[in-house]
Amino acid sequence: MSKNLLKLCVLSALTLGFVACGGDDTGEDNNNTTTPPVNNNTTTPPVNNTNTGNNTSNTSNNTSSNTGNNTNTGNNTSNTGNTGNNTGNNTSNNSTPEPAEVTCDSTPRPARCDADPASFTDWGEASVISSLALVGDATCCFNYNDDPAFDNNLGVTLGTAGAAIGFSVENANDSIAGAIESGDIAIVLEHEGLMEAGGKFDINFLLGDQVGDFTAPVAAGGNTYTISPTSFDQGVWPQARIGNADLTGTSVEGGPGTVGIALALFGAQLNLRVVAAQVTASVDVANSSFDGTKGIALTTGTIGGLIRAQDLLTSLNNFVDSSCACLAGLEGDLVSFDPDDIANSDTTFCAEGVDSSGCDEQVEVESACATIVENCGTVATFIPILLDIDSERIGEDCDDGEESTCDSVSIGMTFEAYGAIIAGASAE
Repeated sequence: MSKNLLKLCVLSALTLGFVACGGDDTGEDNNNTTTPPVNNNTTTPPVNNTNTGNNTSNTSNNTSSNTGNNTNTGNNTSNTGNTGNNTGNNTSNNSTPEPAEVTCDSTPRPARCDADPASFTDWGEASVISSLALVGDATCCFNYNDDPAFDNNLGVTLGTAGAAIGFSVENANDSIAGAIESGDIAIVLEHEGLMEAGGKFDINFLLGDQVGDFTAPVAAGGNTYTISPTSFDQGVWPQARIGNADLTGTSVEGGPGTVGIALALFGAQLNLRVVAAQVTASVDVANSSFDGTKGIALTTGTIGGLIRAQDLLTSLNNFVDSSCACLAGLEGDLVSFDPDDIANSDTTFCAEGVDSSGCDEQVEVESACATIVENCGTVATFIPILLDIDSERIGEDCDDGEESTCDSVSIGMTFEAYGAIIAGASAE
């Protein structure tokens, strides 16, 4: 069976959404800094949240994006030169290494890590995403291996085969568009340190709560939000951040960094890190200001990065462990895998003898648990086949021999953003 045909078998299991978070469901960072909104709102999760069962209730909010934004692909090609600059930073030919990613564990420790959200006022200029779309072909967005083509394996696979199985890029993008239009989700980009004259700054990805009587943001700018405390790691330091950004003229480039994405797998929302994340965009000068009245409007934006298979499978195991008490006969993880040989489907397999008959199909979480068990073999067999990049050897070919070292799937998205104002942190 060909690799492309095998991909078809797993696509019906996956839906896509973009969320503003820096953690994942693996439990490796901040005691499970996962992305799902709490209580069906669209905020990022509490830093110490260990209840991944909450993740299943918000799938519809996150499995979304704006199909219309895909029409901007042609515009995005105008940024190819900028993109090339970013991708060059990730290749082995780069003679100037990128600065290390700054966190609250860095020395010196960022002052924001100890700031009180209730009294913090030193917010940067901001934008709010007005449209977001998974790109369904190879016209976008960044290059992570040794060939000249853009890497967007998740989008390309869905774009070429998704419609045949009833799930397409358009389905996913329409869903996010609806969430943005209804105000159910507000992804605020804070441009920390951005100056009108240009230069270096950082882009913090935050989730906002509208201030005033509006739902979807307006193009004129001035869209005002408070920031959910669950957007923060420590103090007002963001869970999701793309550093090393630069404004030259009207062109924005940034990365690498870490943002978040939500994958809904058989009804269970898995919240994953997008690593090696990069961004490009152009400032819409007519709808922007640096005096705190409008915010910064962005056009022809692109976001790309890598989703590690280890994070995906660990997130799935964590969901089952925390939310699937209805299962019988499961000891340990549902899916076992070798993180050092994850591209080899022979090393990824499901636990045997798991009984899902005790799961109530009328209960959303329990129904998801039963469906995951029933389809576990498909997931375990075919997710490794979607992998196209080695996250530890970016800029090289990971599939050039009998033993592939690919451990991640590449993703590319386009976005637009309107000007926004941050009025402070939301109440707890």
